[in-house]
Amino acid sequence: MAAAKSQEAAAWEQKMERLRRRSLPERVLQICDDAARRTEYDEAKRAADRSRLLAESDTGSAVFAERAAIAAQRYEAAAEALRAASVYLTFRALHERGRGPRTAGRVVGTRRERLVGGSVGGAARGTY
Repeated sequence: MAAAKSQEAAAWEQKMERLRRRSLPERVLQICDDAARRTEYDEAKRAADRSRLLAESDTGSAVFAERAAIAAQRYEAAAEALRAASVYLTFRALHERGRGPRTAGRVVGTRRERLVGGSVGGAARGTY
């Protein structure tokens, strides 16, 4: 029984070490208060996608290719204007102090064992 717990503990430590070595997840939030720039960006993106699809469907048409190029330029200009007007916030997961990622915490024993402070047997039996 002690050997099984020892193997379990070693496996847990290996798992925790792998979690500590991982890069932390990160998310970037883009905030833009200028609704006109956001609308312009959305419209330019849709127009560029439509124009590109039309140009790809009829590869022999110079008109569609020209319209796709113009729409792509408009989209790039709108995207740059949106980037310039935006504020970016980066959120990164934090490690627990001296331990691995917070979500990797180990629950030891059952709820009853944690409340009693020991095993379920003996004097602690029936105590919550």
